[in-house]
Amino acid sequence: EIKGGMIEVMNELVMEVEGQEKPCCVAESLGRLVF
Repeated sequence: EIKGGMIEVMNELVMEVEGQEKPCCVAESLGRLVF
C-alpha cells in the first residue's frame, strides 16, 4: 500500500508439515519504507 512518502508491506508465511492437519508455523512480517 502506498501512502504519501511511504510504502507499507505485509508478508505472511505458513509452514506445513506433511501428514499434519495444522501448520507448524504461521508468521506475519510488517514493513514500512519511508522516502
